[in-house]
Amino acid sequence: RWFAARHPRFVYIDRVVVAPGCRRHGVGRVMYADLLSYAEIRQPMLTTEVFIEPRDEVAMVFFTTQNFAEVGQQGLPNGRRVSLMAKELEPWAYVHANYLAKRDNPAPAHW
Repeated sequence: RWFAARHPRFVYIDRVVVAPGCRRHGVGRVMYADLLSYAEIRQPMLTTEVFIEPRDEVAMVFFTTQNFAEVGQQGLPNGRRVSLMAKELEPWAYVHANYLAKRDNPAPAHW
Protein backbone atom coordinates (compact mmCIF):
# COMPACT_ATOMS: atom_id res chain seq x y z
CA ARG A 1 0.00 0.00 0.00
CA TRP A 2 2.90 2.36 0.70
CA PHE A 3 4.04 2.28 -2.93
CA ALA A 4 0.50 2.49 -4.34
CA ALA A 5 -0.12 5.66 -2.32
CA ARG A 6 2.92 7.32 -3.92
CA HIS A 7 3.32 5.83 -7.40
CA PRO A 8 0.60 5.20 -9.98
CA ARG A 9 2.53 2.48 -11.88
CA PHE A 10 5.06 -0.06 -10.66
CA VAL A 11 5.86 -3.75 -10.36
CA TYR A 12 6.17 -5.01 -6.81
CA ILE A 13 8.50 -7.92 -6.04
CA ASP A 14 7.01 -9.57 -2.98
CA ARG A 15 9.28 -12.51 -2.27
CA VAL A 16 12.05 -14.35 -4.02
CA VAL A 17 12.60 -17.73 -2.40
CA VAL A 18 15.29 -20.14 -3.52
CA ALA A 19 15.60 -23.63 -2.03
CA PRO A 20 18.65 -23.96 0.24
CA GLY A 21 20.32 -26.53 -2.04
CA CYS A 22 20.02 -24.19 -5.04
CA ARG A 23 21.37 -21.03 -3.42
CA ARG A 24 24.60 -19.39 -4.59
CA HIS A 25 24.09 -20.70 -8.14
CA GLY A 26 22.52 -17.59 -9.69
CA VAL A 27 18.92 -18.81 -9.60
CA GLY A 28 17.69 -15.59 -7.98
CA ARG A 29 19.55 -13.47 -10.52
CA VAL A 30 18.04 -15.45 -13.42
CA MET A 31 14.53 -15.00 -12.00
CA TYR A 32 15.21 -11.29 -11.50
CA ALA A 33 16.55 -10.90 -15.07
CA ASP A 34 13.38 -12.50 -16.43
CA LEU A 35 11.17 -10.21 -14.35
CA LEU A 36 13.22 -7.18 -15.41
CA SER A 37 12.91 -8.01 -19.12
CA TYR A 38 9.12 -8.23 -18.70
CA ALA A 39 8.68 -5.14 -16.52
CA GLU A 40 11.05 -2.60 -18.04
CA ILE A 41 8.85 -1.90 -21.09
CA ARG A 42 5.56 -2.10 -19.19
CA GLN A 43 6.08 -0.12 -16.00
CA PRO A 44 8.35 2.74 -14.91
CA MET A 45 9.51 1.24 -11.62
CA LEU A 46 10.34 -1.96 -9.74
CA THR A 47 9.71 -1.95 -5.99
CA THR A 48 10.32 -4.25 -3.07
CA GLU A 49 10.62 -4.42 0.71
CA VAL A 50 13.65 -5.83 2.54
CA PHE A 51 13.66 -6.64 6.25
CA ILE A 52 16.02 -4.44 8.24
CA GLU A 53 14.82 -5.52 11.70
CA PRO A 54 15.91 -8.26 11.81
CA ARG A 55 18.21 -7.49 8.91
CA ASP A 56 18.12 -9.68 5.80
CA GLU A 57 21.66 -9.07 4.61
CA VAL A 58 21.39 -11.43 1.62
CA ALA A 59 18.35 -9.62 0.23
CA MET A 60 19.85 -6.21 0.97
CA VAL A 61 23.04 -7.06 -0.93
CA PHE A 62 21.06 -8.54 -3.82
CA PHE A 63 18.79 -5.53 -4.31
CA THR A 64 21.46 -2.87 -3.76
CA THR A 65 23.72 -4.55 -6.33
CA GLN A 66 20.76 -4.40 -8.74
CA ASN A 67 20.63 -0.60 -8.26
CA PHE A 68 17.61 -0.44 -5.98
CA ALA A 69 17.64 2.51 -3.58
CA GLU A 70 15.83 2.98 -0.31
CA VAL A 71 12.91 5.36 -0.68
CA GLY A 72 11.45 4.90 2.79
CA GLN A 73 11.11 2.66 5.82
CA GLN A 74 8.07 1.19 7.46
CA GLY A 75 7.32 -0.56 10.73
CA LEU A 76 5.12 -3.65 10.54
CA PRO A 77 2.45 -4.73 13.07
CA ASN A 78 4.64 -7.70 14.09
CA GLY A 79 7.42 -5.35 15.24
CA ARG A 80 9.64 -5.93 12.23
CA ARG A 81 10.88 -3.06 10.09
CA VAL A 82 11.37 -2.96 6.31
CA SER A 83 13.37 -0.86 3.92
CA LEU A 84 11.14 0.22 1.03
CA MET A 85 13.26 0.07 -2.11
CA ALA A 86 12.70 1.15 -5.71
CA LYS A 87 14.47 1.06 -9.04
CA GLU A 88 13.54 3.32 -11.95
CA LEU A 89 13.25 1.40 -15.21
CA GLU A 90 14.87 3.57 -17.87
CA PRO A 91 13.40 1.83 -20.96
CA TRP A 92 9.87 2.71 -19.81
CA ALA A 93 10.13 6.41 -20.69
CA TYR A 94 11.34 5.65 -24.20
CA VAL A 95 8.74 2.96 -24.86
CA HIS A 96 5.99 5.11 -23.43
CA ALA A 97 6.96 8.22 -25.43
CA ASN A 98 7.63 6.47 -28.73
CA TYR A 99 5.07 3.69 -28.78
CA LEU A 100 2.40 3.70 -26.08
CA ALA A 101 1.63 7.43 -26.08
CA LYS A 102 1.03 7.31 -29.84
CA ARG A 103 -1.58 4.56 -29.65
CA ASP A 104 -5.28 5.31 -29.68
CA ASN A 105 -5.68 2.88 -26.81
CA PRO A 106 -2.72 3.01 -24.43
CA ALA A 107 -1.66 -0.17 -22.67
CA PRO A 108 -3.81 -1.09 -19.67
CA ALA A 109 -2.29 -0.67 -16.21
CA HIS A 110 -1.71 -4.43 -15.90
CA TRP A 111 0.18 -4.68 -19.24
